[in-house]
Amino acid sequence: MIGRKIQNYKVVSLLGVGGMGSVYKVYDTILERYAALKIININSIPNPRFIERFKREARNQAKLSHPNIVSVYGFVQERDILGIVIEYIHGETIESIIGKNGRFDLYYATELLEQILNGIDAAHSSGFIHRDLKPSNIILDHEGNPKIMDFGISKSIEDIKTVTQQNSRPGTLLYMSPEQLSGNVVTIKSDIYAIGITYYEMLTGYHPYQVNTIYEIIDAHVNQVPERLTNILPGIPDFIDEIILRAIGKAGDNSFNNAQEFKEALKLVPKIDSFTSSGINQYIPEDDYTPVLTEDEVISEKTESKKFNTFTNILLVLVFIVLAVIVYNVVKKTIEEYEKDDINSLNYSQDYTKNPHYILSTDWLNVKINTDANLNAICFTNDFNGFLAGDSGTLFRTINSGSDWELVKTGYKNNFHSLTISDNKIFVAGSDGFIGIYNDKNKQIKKINTGVSETIFQIIFISDYTGFAVGSNGLILKTEDGGLSWSRRMSNVSENLFSVAFADNLNGTIVGWDGIILKTINGGESWSKVSSKYQTYFKDVIFVNEFLGFIVGGNGMILRSENGGNSWKDININSSSGLYKIIFDNSDNGIIITNRGEVLHSSDAGKSWKMKSIGKPVALNDIKQLNSGKYMIVGNNGSLFKSALQKK
Repeated sequence: MIGRKIQNYKVVSLLGVGGMGSVYKVYDTILERYAALKIININSIPNPRFIERFKREARNQAKLSHPNIVSVYGFVQERDILGIVIEYIHGETIESIIGKNGRFDLYYATELLEQILNGIDAAHSSGFIHRDLKPSNIILDHEGNPKIMDFGISKSIEDIKTVTQQNSRPGTLLYMSPEQLSGNVVTIKSDIYAIGITYYEMLTGYHPYQVNTIYEIIDAHVNQVPERLTNILPGIPDFIDEIILRAIGKAGDNSFNNAQEFKEALKLVPKIDSFTSSGINQYIPEDDYTPVLTEDEVISEKTESKKFNTFTNILLVLVFIVLAVIVYNVVKKTIEEYEKDDINSLNYSQDYTKNPHYILSTDWLNVKINTDANLNAICFTNDFNGFLAGDSGTLFRTINSGSDWELVKTGYKNNFHSLTISDNKIFVAGSDGFIGIYNDKNKQIKKINTGVSETIFQIIFISDYTGFAVGSNGLILKTEDGGLSWSRRMSNVSENLFSVAFADNLNGTIVGWDGIILKTINGGESWSKVSSKYQTYFKDVIFVNEFLGFIVGGNGMILRSENGGNSWKDININSSSGLYKIIFDNSDNGIIITNRGEVLHSSDAGKSWKMKSIGKPVALNDIKQLNSGKYMIVGNNGSLFKSALQKK
């Protein structure tokens, strides 16, 4: 089959095989792009009417165009071949990611689900019902964006299997709605039900109904209610349980009727006080991953075939070499883009490592630490003494520059989000309005009565006496006595506020959810909302000096200011990663860390950035630099990294 031309598709390599047929990577010689060809085993289709239905559904699905749905380009049929041509995705399914990495973080799972609901809502609006949604039918591309696969076509294939194998167990039984199991008419609520089950599995790492037989599965879907997530995951908001119940139709009249209602409910998730937004346990597809393109196929990876070259392109290159060196270089670049077929050498549109801003290699060492809690903050009092803080009251201390870390028993269960040092005092801030001062002599934290219950995401000091804390539901606190007491300042917004920074003693900026930017010109006594065109979240803001400032956030967003935050300019880095923290060691050299285990470097005052992998696909939450020039980064799941990078 390799090398065979089927209509205008040249077969490049075998991607996988399964019970219903094989999947091949093909090259469209007319449109000059790669695609995936899913060839159905003709012998498994005994009735010709299924072929016509198969082709009809392929035509219909080709009309669906949405960034969260794998596109169907069409179908091919020859004497011995019947197949679907679909969009080629370099990524991994949610099922596979759960199997490898366990559960997703609440925030990231919700972010993915919103995109999945966008795709399914577009399909429902066009009159299509998927009927077979589940984690194995949702693939994350190289940028972490979900795409729904096998849209509708999987149903016709499942019908075939039902006719030929009456006693076989359907592969979709675990995600079927009660009406499907009862043989009633399938509606859009069947898709909503399956997405609700998928959301539960993403958050826990396993299916809500742990049963063994077909009868038990059916009984569970129809009669049982899943165990509450609040019983399984300490700290998860009660509201998430309500969302799950509404999605799977077990909340009575309050159940979701469509994807729009589901999406509206998810918008409330980040605004819950106890919500932890400090980390996203996001997965980055491995470079050698072969995409799973069918519902229950066992993929057998094969080595990609050698690059194929056409005689016409070779002659074209030779001609242009004679004409001009410049033209030759352009043609050579084009050939390399379209003809490299090695699976580890995908073109830029398929592989984020081909991003010109991405550098393969890492300068970071993974430091082992005895915890799997999300680590959200790090600080050092000097080159030797430092602290790490994280979820569930986690606090570690080092006295040897981070080579060894000792667990401090804080006695608190709050999620710690921020650490800072002021006047030789170490401040810890976190959920439920927590602010505490660490006493190094007795290794205990003295809690300060803040009088608030919102989550505090960041605490800073601009002098020995004046400091600020920002948090959920538009919380702004100010202290004028060195952090011993705190009072609220009005923000006039309800969104989560993640970071605060000052260009000087008077001019400051706060950033947060939904593109929120707040500004003060009177030392933080009052704050006004700045008009913003941005819809993504902003996670961090800093000022390198009184003029140069930066804001970073979701979808690779970087804003740069040269006038103390009075105006901001976008910096494009060609990335959709969530940017979590930014630091500068001087006015030229900066570092940004992301929710995908990436580190961005700038040596031109933040005008351009180069990207490196830290060597592990994990959310990175905080970074600090020691006086020696070394950097340390903390992240989710007890991740700690150390670099030997020096100051320039």
